[in-house]
Order: sequence, then structure tokens, then C-alpha cells
Amino acid sequence: MKPNSRLFLETTVQIDWFSADRKKKEKIDKIISQFSQILSSTYVKMEFRRRFIQDLVYLYNEALVGADNFADVFLRIDKLHFEYHKRKIKGIIASFFRFFSDTTEEEIHGPFGKVVLEKAIPYFKQAIESAWEAFDDKIDILLNETDCYHAKIGPVLTGVKFDNRMSKCRKADIRCKIVDFFVQNKEVFQKIYERLSSMEKLDAEQEKIKNILEKALEHSQNMADRQNCWNCGDAIIALESPNDAVLFTTNMKHFEPVCSAIEKKCLKP
Repeated sequence: MKPNSRLFLETTVQIDWFSADRKKKEKIDKIISQFSQILSSTYVKMEFRRRFIQDLVYLYNEALVGADNFADVFLRIDKLHFEYHKRKIKGIIASFFRFFSDTTEEEIHGPFGKVVLEKAIPYFKQAIESAWEAFDDKIDILLNETDCYHAKIGPVLTGVKFDNRMSKCRKADIRCKIVDFFVQNKEVFQKIYERLSSMEKLDAEQEKIKNILEKALEHSQNMADRQNCWNCGDAIIALESPNDAVLFTTNMKHFEPVCSAIEKKCLKP
């Protein structure tokens, strides 16, 4: 272990630690063990909630609760439009992989479809409840640069279903510090914008970041819009990661050019 070395966990690493197969989790754990201090942020926790936890909640609320058997669960998932829900479907498949990896053949008795469903419902209920709390387990310091409102509240069980809705952020009622954070780091965001502007063949996500930063650099209040904030997540997280820390991500394609533009280190599992 290196003395005084710091590692900042980005959202994709946190999600993979919960949802990936054993070998990938072991790679993540091995890298984490090589650093003396582990960090993340409330903004990352918000992304973890709106992506990983929301996928679990969707699976639980819309596919599992009320289904007749496990075949019915897959019929419900099949109704999702693949292109629009591509990430959500991938998350659901990863969740099922984890469920079936944790379920041995000896535990399955009786009519297969109904028995699996009966085991899946409490399994995913517990997974949703524990994932929110477990986010902090590996972290020594949780930074709060943006004071994200949505990181303060987790999923709530209401009746038989979970409520994980995230209210719209409004310019007239700002409940976080994202605009202040942007203003304080405006010159650094400018560097990210310049790097993206100089790159050829940006993908859709990179194009969104570039366009939003262009508008926000003229009018900082634009960052108070929820979609603008969320679409600039990679840039925000890269700035949150301290200068003396290494940003740990599985999404090097998007983070490498952003981090190199502001002279920060990043690595992947």
C-alpha cells in the first residue's frame, strides 16, 4: 500500500462492484487495496441512485411485483423498447446474473417459475435497501462539492413498491451548489470544453457535454437545469476528484480526454 495515496471512485466502478462478476470485482478490490485513502462524492452517489438503484427499483416494481411467475417477469421486460432502454436492460440482466449466481440448485423446489419468483422478490427488495447504504462502505471520505440534493434521499418502500423518483431541479428553486461549483471552477470547465472542441468524431455523450458547457460558460445558471447537470456528469466528477487523487473508472473512453485536459490521473480495472 502506498502511503498517502488516494483513489477517487467514479460511478461506473461503484456500479460494477455491486453488479459485475466475481473476477471483475476482484480486480476492483485489488486496485482499491493498493491505495491508503478511498474517496467518492455526493454527486457520484446521486448517479449511483439514478442509474443502478433506479434499474433495481424498476425491475422490482414493474417486473417482479404482481407477476404470476418468472416467465411473466421476462414478458414484462420484453415490452421495453431496446434502443431507448438499452442501459436499463443491461442493468437488469446484470442483476439477474447476480441473483442466479447467489441461488443454488438445491434451493429450487416445486413449480420452477413460481418458486424462483418467490425467491427473487425478497432478494431484490433486500438488494435495493442495502445498496444505498452500502455505497459508503469502501469510502473513507465522501466529498460534497455540489451538495447534491438527490444524494441525501434514498429509495423509500411505499406499500409493496419502492419510490425512487427524483424531483426536477429548477433554476428558480436551486437546492444544491452546482452553479456555485461551476462558477468557482469555470476556468477548468473551459479547458474541458476546449479539449472536446478540438477532438474529432465526438460520440453523442461527448457532444452533449460540449454543447452544454458552451452555453453554461456564457450563462452559469444553465447548470441548474437537471438535464444539463446530469449530461455534464463526467466533467463534474473529474473536477471533483482531488488533484492528488487518481480517478478510478471503467469508462476510460469518456474520462481520459476530460482528465488529461485538466491534468488529472485516471485508471481502469
